[in-house]
Amino acid sequence: AVIDTGSQLNIVSEHMYEKSIKLPINQSKILVPHDANGGKGLLKGLVSQVPISIGSVLTIAEIYVGEVVPFDILLGRPWQ
Repeated sequence: AVIDTGSQLNIVSEHMYEKSIKLPINQSKILVPHDANGGKGLLKGLVSQVPISIGSVLTIAEIYVGEVVPFDILLGRPWQ
């Protein structure tokens, strides 16, 4: 996971979503955000109540599913 304190969103790659999360996606929450380099991406929807384990700590987060992103999961400010 990438922890990015400047990101306003939590994002998971579509591949990791299909492999590990498999919870329903709210497709009414589609976004087309700009990244730090000025590019655009498609976030296919929002998944709520996603359990995230880091070491012995378990948290719950809302995570957008990214169609093409350069990471498996990005944890931003909402996760903190």
